[in-house]
Amino acid sequence: MNNWLNPLDIKKPKLIYLDTWVYRFLIDNKKYIPKMFEYLKTNILFPTISDIIFIELNQHSEYHKKLNALLPILNSVVVRNAEYILNEEVRNYPKIFNESIMYPNSFLLSHLFSSTIMENLSSEYLTNEWKDFRGYANQMERKICEVLYNYPKGKNGRYSKEQAEDFVYILTIQWLSQTHPKFIASTLKSDTTNFVKTEVFKTLQLFAFYIFYKYYIGKRKVKKISDFGDLFHLFYIPYSEIAILEKDQCSILQKIQNDYKICKTVKIKNIDFIKSL
Repeated sequence: MNNWLNPLDIKKPKLIYLDTWVYRFLIDNKKYIPKMFEYLKTNILFPTISDIIFIELNQHSEYHKKLNALLPILNSVVVRNAEYILNEEVRNYPKIFNESIMYPNSFLLSHLFSSTIMENLSSEYLTNEWKDFRGYANQMERKICEVLYNYPKGKNGRYSKEQAEDFVYILTIQWLSQTHPKFIASTLKSDTTNFVKTEVFKTLQLFAFYIFYKYYIGKRKVKKISDFGDLFHLFYIPYSEIAILEKDQCSILQKIQNDYKICKTVKIKNIDFIKSL
C-alpha cells in the first residue's frame, strides 16, 4: 500500500483523530487496515499521533513493533501537544485559532521514522511522562470528586443540559486563570462587560462540556485512570475532521454536539465506523 499524497504539500491537511484504543484495534484486527487505508486515501485524511497516544502505549511493549509498522502505512502525522494548542488559542484571542496543529515535517515516512519510533515508545522520557500522567490523573480524580457537589443542581434537584454553558464558562476561566493568569487579568480589565469570549478556547470548551455531561448529568463515578486518558484525547478533536473513539466517549460527545454548537463540523464515530468500511 502506498499513498501518493504528502501532507507537507497541503497547506492545511485534513486530520482524523484515532485514539489509542483504535490503533490497538487495527493492530489486533489486520483485515481492517487495507479498508482503512483506502478510506483515508480517498478522502485525503491523515491520522494523527498525539503525545498521549505515545504515553499510553509506552506501557504496552507488545504493540511497539506493530505500531512502528502501522503508522507509515496509514500516513500518520505527529501533532502538537495540548499545551501548544491552548497557547495558540490564547495568542490568537479574540480570533479563533484555525491553523494546522501538525508538527512541521511530521510526515511519518517509513524510511525516515521506523528507526526512531521504537526508541520513542520505549524511551525513559515517555516512561517518566507515563508516571506524570498517572499522577495528574490521580489529582484530577480527587479534584472531580471534591468539586462534584460544589456546582449547584437545578431547580428540580438534578443537573440539566441547560446549566452546561454556565458550567463550561466557569471551568474555562478557572483553567485559564491557572495556566495564563496574565491573559485573564488583562482581558477582564480591558473588557468593560467583564466577559471573556470562552468559545474561542475550543479545547477547554469541549473538555468542560464532557466533564459536565459525563460526571454531572450522567452521574458517572470516577473509576479508573484510563477514564482520564479519554479526557486528554479531547484537546485534539476540535482540530480534526473526524474522530474515532471508543463507544462510550463517542456517545457522550455526540450528545454534546446535538445540544450545543461545539465541534459541530467534526464527525464523531466509534469503532463500528471502521468495521463498516
